[in-house]
Amino acid sequence: MGRSNWTGCVLSAFVLCSRARAAHTAPTCQPADAVVIMCHGRSGSTLAERMWDSDIEAISYYEPLRPWDLAGCFDHAQRNRSLVLATVATLNCRFDARVPMRCPWHARFDSVPLSSVEPWRVGALGATRPAKTRMRAFAQWATQLANTTASASACLSRLASCRGTVAAKVVRLNGMLDMLLAEGYRALAPGERRLVVLHVIRDPRALLHSRFRVGWGTPKTRKWVDVAKWAGKMCSTTLRDMRAGEAVRGGVGGGGGGRRGERNALYVRIKYEELAQHPLEEVRRVYSLIGRPVPPSVEGYFTALTLQMRGQTSASMERALALGAVKGIGNARRGLWEDVYATTTTKSVAALVRGWRSALSREAIDAVQSRPKCRVLMAELGYKLA
Repeated sequence: MGRSNWTGCVLSAFVLCSRARAAHTAPTCQPADAVVIMCHGRSGSTLAERMWDSDIEAISYYEPLRPWDLAGCFDHAQRNRSLVLATVATLNCRFDARVPMRCPWHARFDSVPLSSVEPWRVGALGATRPAKTRMRAFAQWATQLANTTASASACLSRLASCRGTVAAKVVRLNGMLDMLLAEGYRALAPGERRLVVLHVIRDPRALLHSRFRVGWGTPKTRKWVDVAKWAGKMCSTTLRDMRAGEAVRGGVGGGGGGRRGERNALYVRIKYEELAQHPLEEVRRVYSLIGRPVPPSVEGYFTALTLQMRGQTSASMERALALGAVKGIGNARRGLWEDVYATTTTKSVAALVRGWRSALSREAIDAVQSRPKCRVLMAELGYKLA
């Protein structure tokens, strides 16, 4: 598929959402939050996502950008801007979550032209179909949104309702928080939607260990030079986003010091280790910083999760946690598309947090710790050298 077609698809969807917002009258209820959960893969994003995933009044999107294997479609600058625009469009329009296929992260290119995509064809695609018959989930949504008045009406109706939060977890925007904030300020109408960025950060050595375990996103080899190169890039993008977030928190972009209605944004940093070891306390801290009460369904889920870690759960609570039943019930009530997956937190939290010490080689640990950016990152977040 041509580069211009992909860019036009994203921009058309974004422009349509922006026009819809301009025609919309500001609601009288409390402004809803547009939440971005931002981190590197294997940094605890799924657990952080549960803060909204388990809220029956929130709409949470699991990796809306994941189908985008864009290396061959865009040059670097176009790819970054397209991903940012796609994220903002996702947060700005509460699009129908039933449109994407059930497993969009397995999507592949399809020979059917985007111009011929029809809603029924999108709905007919499923996770069990051969890869060659699948189409990219976001392209399907963007095409439908850009080319049908029904989707525009749906976008407007969702914008008119500020019942709950719209949240999206992304792992492909690392190093681009400044761009995301700039686009978010332009697109999210002041007083109607606040942009909340949750930046989840994990010890880079533990992150490397987790990547090695799952077998993706790793250095080319386990040799010192490749590990050092990987670590330097990862720590550099994390620090870049931290600096952009600190500017927001300090008043440049709102959050605490920005003028209301100008740049309505908030940046909250979360250490994965704190979230994994003290989930309920960390959830309460985050909601307190956001200035909202913890929803009962979220409180219940993380209470059960905390009890599970302590070995104090009942059989029914274990089943609910394993099946993600809290979100399942909430989405069933609202008729939304649901993909059930198990929680990533286990009773062996110590192994998750400190397992890298015995699993990584001395060479790999030294390679990570040798990078100046990693040393700065670790010092600022309190990660001690090994």
